[in-house]
Amino acid sequence: MSDGLAEARRLCAFVALVADTPAPPRTELHWRLHGAIEQAAARAGIDFLAVHLQMLGDGALVVFPAGVNEPRAFAALVRVFRGGLPAEGQAPVRIRLAAAVGRPEAATIEVARLAESPSAHPGAVLDVVLGREGIGA
Repeated sequence: MSDGLAEARRLCAFVALVADTPAPPRTELHWRLHGAIEQAAARAGIDFLAVHLQMLGDGALVVFPAGVNEPRAFAALVRVFRGGLPAEGQAPVRIRLAAAVGRPEAATIEVARLAESPSAHPGAVLDVVLGREGIGA
């Protein structure tokens, strides 16, 4: 029997370095991604402890809790990552932000697929791709 939480609609995002970007050391990258996602959650008024975060290679998978204001949470992610996640004194790195909504198991698969799709904006510091349902639909 399900408690309903796994089936609830969630905003999922995958944040990753664009392949042609010189990457900082992985540990540093993970700390920078963690800090940026924590900052985005705070901007959106979301308790970071309720956010599921999984570091994966040169990126991070984020699953927001059910019931969050999806447009606000997504806008916070864009605001935080639009600068390219620069470390102090370093040039920005190119970031791809993929987002989708739905049941977590389906939305996480969709963001992984979107993150690997061809870029619509090659050369952009922040390349955003959205799932078929959009955000806040």
